Amino acid sequence: MKMFGSALLAAVLLTSVAGSLHAADRVVVVGGTSKTGIAAIRLAQEAGYDVVGTTRSLRRAQERYGSDIKWAVVDIKDPATVKAAFDGADYIISSIGSLEPTGDNRPENVDYKGVVNMVDAAIAQNVKRFVLISSAGAGGDVRNRLNFIFSNILVWKWLGEDYLRDGATESTVIRPGGLSDEPGGVMGIDLVQMDVGATRPRTSRADVAAISVHCLSSPDCKNKTFEMYGDVGRPVDGWKDVLKSLKEDDVTFEAMPQR
Repeated sequence: MKMFGSALLAAVLLTSVAGSLHAADRVVVVGGTSKTGIAAIRLAQEAGYDVVGTTRSLRRAQERYGSDIKWAVVDIKDPATVKAAFDGADYIISSIGSLEPTGDNRPENVDYKGVVNMVDAAIAQNVKRFVLISSAGAGGDVRNRLNFIFSNILVWKWLGEDYLRDGATESTVIRPGGLSDEPGGVMGIDLVQMDVGATRPRTSRADVAAISVHCLSSPDCKNKTFEMYGDVGRPVDGWKDVLKSLKEDDVTFEAMPQR
């Protein structure tokens, strides 16, 4: 656990997940070579899931992370590769996100159309739950500065979220604020709903990964969308009680209010 957080975090996660886990449950982590994605892969492996990570370059993934991870080569803009990777999947975690404002990998193609391809494949596969890691600010003011400098990325992320919420599979949408590479299980975590665009402490990618894995099978995460921030005033594992109190998404989920 040195790479992803404390032993306490691992104990909390394994206790919360392992009791309901079936040995055959397969988790596909899309964007598996991202920092959050690889953390989710490792934690899901430790929790006993059969894990497949996706990558656009098998050679690069194996060189970087070793040969103990199952990899599927996927371009989320290509529905055929997504469908093949999701074959046999029980759960999906997506940590994808556009890193280019223009070109083939712009937000429209990755954060929206790519999510559409994944949701369609998940529904066809009868996936039990789809956990989408989005971004704080999605669903907020369209005048957010990030939309101006990065091709409306928060608009496209919200449209991808909403396609998932409208789908026929259970969903969890996690909107972390600023991300850090700090160890997980150190700072408290605040989970809030519709606090779009707020400026709050950063949260570690390791904690985002831990909550993503927790939400695969927890009933407390079913059909919920929430923002996630670091909070030094909260107990390290207090997020579990907060998660229980959050409301399920309404089918008339409001988007992008003008403030």
